[in-house]
Amino acid sequence: DEFLATLAHEMRNPLAPLGNGLQILSRPDLEPATIERVSRIMVRQLGQMVRLIDDLLDVSRITRGRLELRRARVPLREVLDTAWDAHRGAIEAAGHRFELELPEEPVWLDADATRLAQVFGNLYSNAAKYTPPGPGSTIRVSARRDGDAVEVRVADTGIGIPRESLERVFELFAQVRANRDEHAGGLGIGLSLVRALVRMHDGTVHAESPGPGRGSTFVVRLPVAPPPAAGAGPPVARAAPP
Repeated sequence: DEFLATLAHEMRNPLAPLGNGLQILSRPDLEPATIERVSRIMVRQLGQMVRLIDDLLDVSRITRGRLELRRARVPLREVLDTAWDAHRGAIEAAGHRFELELPEEPVWLDADATRLAQVFGNLYSNAAKYTPPGPGSTIRVSARRDGDAVEVRVADTGIGIPRESLERVFELFAQVRANRDEHAGGLGIGLSLVRALVRMHDGTVHAESPGPGRGSTFVVRLPVAPPPAAGAGPPVARAAPP
């Protein structure tokens, strides 16, 4: 019952500004600046609804074993840049500082680039939502090689996570009740998808936090692949069973 109530609330949130925007755009003799501003709002709200529905569909595919990875040799930098491009607007609009630190040598992965970009995009979005804007609000992404694996850390200066909820945040539809007053919306799907997709890539993910009000860090560990052979040409994606 609680999930259905939350789902209805989250689906209605974008509909109100979309309806208002349509009413405004139906007025005659609108100024071009007004049309542009209202259109931007409608596009943003529609995007939120599409992402919500996509997350629900992905959860369904994963639980039914229908989600396939299309693996190819891909550089970690490309994955992180794709995630940044998708969420840059929201991060900058919130006034957060974004920092990226990568190893000097390229790190290669045998992965579905689209799905891994979804993983890190969800972590960027989560950090942006739960980090109050203001001076010092920072999202820092760092990566380091550790033997045959790479460890990517997405750290923020946000509201933090109680110790007893560090594992629970990855459960499907879970919400951290200790932070409910500061909740920024969502169904508790994003981190569940992160864990499922990372596991499909033979990796692990866990959360760290000193406690409420002291920020959070999500640590993704993935196996590293050898670099592509010289002159091998562009990578060819191949399907892999979930």
